[in-house]
Amino acid sequence: MSDLKHKAIGLLSGGLDSSLAAILIAELGVEVLALHFYSGLNSPDIPERNKNDAVVTDEDAVNAMSLFKDKGITVRNVDMSMGYLDVIHSPEHGYGKNVNPCVDCHIHMLRIAKKVMEDEGADFVFTGEVVGQRPMSQGMHQLTLISAETGLKDKLVRPLSGQLMAMTYPEKVGILDRSKLLRLSGRNRKPQIALAASYGLTKYPAPAGGCILTDPAFSLKVKDVWDASGKDGMDFEDYRLLRVGRHLRINPDLKIIAGRDEAENDYLDKHVGNLIRVEVVDIPGPVLLVDCQPDKLNDSVLELAARIAGRYCKSRFSEVELDVQIEMKDQTKIIQAKPFTAEEVAQWVIH
Repeated sequence: MSDLKHKAIGLLSGGLDSSLAAILIAELGVEVLALHFYSGLNSPDIPERNKNDAVVTDEDAVNAMSLFKDKGITVRNVDMSMGYLDVIHSPEHGYGKNVNPCVDCHIHMLRIAKKVMEDEGADFVFTGEVVGQRPMSQGMHQLTLISAETGLKDKLVRPLSGQLMAMTYPEKVGILDRSKLLRLSGRNRKPQIALAASYGLTKYPAPAGGCILTDPAFSLKVKDVWDASGKDGMDFEDYRLLRVGRHLRINPDLKIIAGRDEAENDYLDKHVGNLIRVEVVDIPGPVLLVDCQPDKLNDSVLELAARIAGRYCKSRFSEVELDVQIEMKDQTKIIQAKPFTAEEVAQWVIH
């Protein structure tokens, strides 16, 4: 290996594989700048109960920071949101099982990483991808396609599966010793867990984690909006709102979101915007946001929303008429409504 100091740009999700790849490259004597991408689908004020996916926060992303520091690894947070809605809405390579445009997403991130590589004068880019681990984006064909479409070609290294892949530029010129790269493949996580233990890496997300766009429940909510009103008008706040509360689709022109706890109620209060706010008077229960086409808004819609609000209040009030406050853009009104039964509401809930 050359005595010159070389530099590589890595993609860091905060998960095990990307952390191992960064440590492995650093162990081979290469300076590592790891990029942690922020997509716009998450935000610090989303209630904690909704953060059990792998859209990691900045704090979570550096859970191995002390070990990274020992290895000379630097972490940089990078905003990838510009152009990312186009990736979600019109992926050239299609969606996975849910609404995950995995191939296009990887291309998007790696094009940014390529620019950073050029700006930093780095030698190559690497990822923690493992051949065959993810069905949509980590087959050998997809990995080769991504290398080509990003323009990185043989300057893109997957060190965890390096010995299974074609020789890359840093191997050809002696920056990396091919024999020190790994040959991991498939979905068995035991080799990664053992390697993590050998490095002293003990804190990392569970292997089942993944992008929020791969989550089946979240994807149903996304598809519901796409089917009802299309993709074009959606922004990142719309997607973040889909992560909070119960979502009920009444008809194509009417949707209701109900908070499930105080934290979700607070979040919905901050994001009322032009929606209608509904809450039962003087009884603990949910904040509701009602999304209704203006020309479809009438007393029947308001009564329906009030009855749903009553349904999710404390159960001892489920059989009596309740005072419900309706807050619209230009007025506030109190109406009386008898809560729906659980069976009546279940027909509208998007699971």
